[in-house]
Amino acid sequence: MGVLPKELVREIIKENNFQTPQEIMKFLKDCFKDILQCFLQEKIPQSYFLSKSVAFNIAIFTTLICG
Repeated sequence: MGVLPKELVREIIKENNFQTPQEIMKFLKDCFKDILQCFLQEKIPQSYFLSKSVAFNIAIFTTLICG
């Protein structure tokens, strides 16, 4: 697993117009939350998602973990 290419990092910085390290941290937390939620949805069998409460619980879990 590698790191993001520098060009992509520069593009992210430019597109988001970061001004402070706190803005970057919030962006990274949001990205992590989205990646974790997608990961969990991929790892949990689709049949388990027949219940809407399961999807809701994953959203709550990722929010709790990621702040």
